[in-house]
Amino acid sequence: MRWTSVMSGFVLRCMCQLISLGVRTNKGFKEVHLNQVAKAHSEFTGNEVTGIQVYNHLRKWRQRWVKVSKLRELSGAHWDEECHKISLEEEHYMG
Repeated sequence: MRWTSVMSGFVLRCMCQLISLGVRTNKGFKEVHLNQVAKAHSEFTGNEVTGIQVYNHLRKWRQRWVKVSKLRELSGAHWDEECHKISLEEEHYMG
């Protein structure tokens, strides 16, 4: 299955909404919550999605976020608020 940006945004907003309602995520999301988001996603797009697919998609986003967080922590990293991007010094690009 290919996730579009609209589909990803929907899933991420649903997960944020669950967290704001008080769902504890210390050890990750429970299967019931993943299935709940999968059901809402299926109703939203008309495509059948399972809780496992939602879980795997969240893992992908977490991997991306870890990379972004590491880049932002570099000493030569600058966050451009206007373009929403990270700019690095030349030596970091080479590394």
